[in-house]
Amino acid sequence: RALNEQGLSVPGDVSVVGFDDYPVQPPDAPYLTSIRQPLLDFGKKAMEILIAAIENNGEVHQEYLPTKFIVRRSTKIRN
Repeated sequence: RALNEQGLSVPGDVSVVGFDDYPVQPPDAPYLTSIRQPLLDFGKKAMEILIAAIENNGEVHQEYLPTKFIVRRSTKIRN
């Protein structure tokens, strides 16, 4: 709405991307392009890392889980 009030359009002038792929959006908003994370997997992995850290005197490690880029109508794709 703020972009529209400034005379800008989505996605014509500005592309908008969200994070977490939140399912509820205002009815007048364009379908939001988003980055989807595997939230349940994040929770499980965090618990595994926490247990491993407790068992290994506080030693922790990093892990990366895949995300997915979901393109919808709030972004303009250029070729």
